[in-house]
Amino acid sequence: MKNDDKIALPAWLIWLLVGLIAAIILVLGYIIVQQLQANDSDAFASLADFEDPDFNGIDTIQPPREMPNFTLTGTDGDPISLSDLPQQPTLIFFGFTNCPDICPITLGEMKALHDALGDEGDDLNYVFISVDGERDIPEHMGDYLALRSVDAYVTGLTGNPEDVRRIGADYGVKFVYGTPDDNGNYNVDHTSSMFLLDSNREWIRKYAFNMERAVLLEDIQQILDDEAEAA
Repeated sequence: MKNDDKIALPAWLIWLLVGLIAAIILVLGYIIVQQLQANDSDAFASLADFEDPDFNGIDTIQPPREMPNFTLTGTDGDPISLSDLPQQPTLIFFGFTNCPDICPITLGEMKALHDALGDEGDDLNYVFISVDGERDIPEHMGDYLALRSVDAYVTGLTGNPEDVRRIGADYGVKFVYGTPDDNGNYNVDHTSSMFLLDSNREWIRKYAFNMERAVLLEDIQQILDDEAEAA
């Protein structure tokens, strides 16, 4: 037999290999789709919403939904319950202190909102709940809020991630931990919306991430005015 003679593969073996490759592609595709769905968050939903030119970033919860009380740990290490806060509207955000973008931006929006409301700025509770309780210990949370110059009025809460997951589920909040790098650092994909409760602890608004600041201010200002008139 000559050295350049080619060995012909049986037809059945060729079809077997083709079928095997196709099956591998299907399995990989399914895994990728499932992972994308698992990592889904309102950060992406908000972007989709803004494709609608009529959407201004405000989702009105209708009818208002009474939200259950919960207890987590404050920045001083003591337990704090939702019911411990002053009986007034409450703005809630779920994030984490190692967040590179969404969380510092949102805390900046809370600061701008508090400042713009002037004397009424303290008529609103501001709550930042960590989805990364393993790293965000109370002292770390306190330092982070101080660094952002919001520690005077933002209530930082942390706790067992599974407790936070249960609390967040009532608001439709999701969060997924990324794979740690060689130094143990990891990211957390999380819902980016803010949630507003009225003074009766009923959920009345969901605000999209990075919505127009003037629209957010106008809506909350109106809610505070309505609450003051009803008091």
